[in-house]
Amino acid sequence: MPKFLHLLVAISAFSASLNAQGPIVLRDMSVLKNRSIAKFDADSVQLDDGKTLTWDQIHSTKSSDEKFNKWHSTLSLPLFRMKHRIDAGDFSGALEPANQLRQIFKNKQDTETFGLVAATQLAGRLQNAKRESALLALLEFLDSPLAKSDHSNSPFAKTLRRLNLKCDLQSGYCAHLLPIFFDAEAAKATLAALPTPKAKPKQFYFVYVAALAEAANDDKRKQSAIKSLTEQFPQSPWLALFRDSADFQGDLELPAHNKLRQQIPSLWAIRQYRVGVWQIANKSAEIQKQGAIHLLKIPALTDSRFQELSAASLHRVAIWYDKHNLANPSATLKSEILTRYPATQFGQKLSNKK
Repeated sequence: MPKFLHLLVAISAFSASLNAQGPIVLRDMSVLKNRSIAKFDADSVQLDDGKTLTWDQIHSTKSSDEKFNKWHSTLSLPLFRMKHRIDAGDFSGALEPANQLRQIFKNKQDTETFGLVAATQLAGRLQNAKRESALLALLEFLDSPLAKSDHSNSPFAKTLRRLNLKCDLQSGYCAHLLPIFFDAEAAKATLAALPTPKAKPKQFYFVYVAALAEAANDDKRKQSAIKSLTEQFPQSPWLALFRDSADFQGDLELPAHNKLRQQIPSLWAIRQYRVGVWQIANKSAEIQKQGAIHLLKIPALTDSRFQELSAASLHRVAIWYDKHNLANPSATLKSEILTRYPATQFGQKLSNKK
């Protein structure tokens, strides 16, 4: 284990008065003279006059305490780089320092900085269309001590708002992460990396794990998650997500399904997609055609709210066209994905193939 990890594990705060060996130079190049450091912890540094600085604000200084110097050399630059990229809206660029800090704060999950790092990883991975690993960042945070604090005022929640990410920390649902996944290998990797929950899992822990397991073709893990969801949240409407698509195909025209569209549009949209996928894989050529038509309607039905699902729907039909040697309509759909949904998982995959 790197020395700085031992340092962070061993010390949560250091309260003795530390006399700075020289002036404190801040990132804006202002200089604080004749100041001493009263105390510091993993989140911040408090000066003798009561002023509090975050580690990234301190460009350079020297203390007679080597532990302070070690913390500063370890935390200051990656925190500064991460926050600078966030301010620029470049969450992808913030990933490298965030991943570095995530290792440092692995055993300091009760700190505000851990919440900021977790939210940055979530946003950065989403910006890179790495939905499965983005989910890992979300679920790791939801199992941390910070998730037990006041949800609306937690550092994680504040950072999510700053990054324009909508997540319900009480249920564990993130609107930017629909519980449906398309990359089997990435889903397998995320399932393997998921730690055993330390706290009681939230409702969407089981929904997300079941969806990941389905994408990874891990039926045992999927059924286990559904069983836990049924036992712990028996009234969850999301249990309907895992019904056989053939069973709820007939529900699509019922008043209850239209009501679902108003109440839980994300669940409604995924069910629409799953029916189309079931149809297009049917042995009947006629039902396959119905499925293709159904999937082609999804972008219009869901507006712009669920771009990943819209791109997945068009991509599924494009593959169906390829299977039937219909190169021109397939190319048209792939071009539409690249034009309308370039930031989605399928948009980026198609872009990488060019």
